[in-house]
Parts: sequence; C-alpha cells; structure tokens
Amino acid sequence: MKTFKGLNGKITADEDKVVLTRSTKLDSVFHEAGSITIPIDQIEKVAFSEGGLTNGFIAFVRKGDKRPHSVFSAMKQDNAVVFRLTKNDAARELAEYVKALI
Repeated sequence: MKTFKGLNGKITADEDKVVLTRSTKLDSVFHEAGSITIPIDQIEKVAFSEGGLTNGFIAFVRKGDKRPHSVFSAMKQDNAVVFRLTKNDAARELAEYVKALI
C-alpha cells in the first residue's frame, strides 16, 4: 500500500483500488469533502505532471474521462490531486506504483 498527501487531498493505493480522500477545508475548496474509490481495473491511465514553476498533479483516468492537461484543469477534477514541487519524488513513486498495477 502507498500513501501520498497533496495540496487538495490524500491518495491511498493498494493492489485493488485507489482512494482519494478530501477531509480538510483546503481539500474541499473545489471538491466535496469525503472519499472517492476507483477500482484498479477501471483505471486506463495515470496522468502525472511534475511540479516546477506551477504545481504538479496526479490524475487517475477512467474510460470516458478527459485527461487534465494543466494543473488548473486537474484542480477541478475529482480524480486528481495537486502537489508542490517538493513532493515530486513521492508523487512519481505513487504514480509508478499504480501504473505497474494497471
């Protein structure tokens, strides 16, 4: 199991599912507070963009979902978590873990 905390939520991933949890006021600025569970077999792609001049993001793309193309579009998607430059390594590790499972 892998866990990652971003700016607008926490991701927990295991062999069966990815859970995105939004529990703080900052987490729920663009999203409802609570959890979203995505079964691994429903994830078609893991979109990962490193932080740099802007924040980075991880998004779990299901069939029919649009892949976010910028951190601004990722901030509005329920299946994405945004993070700062200092979290690039941890975010990449989680993204690679999920990619290996799909």
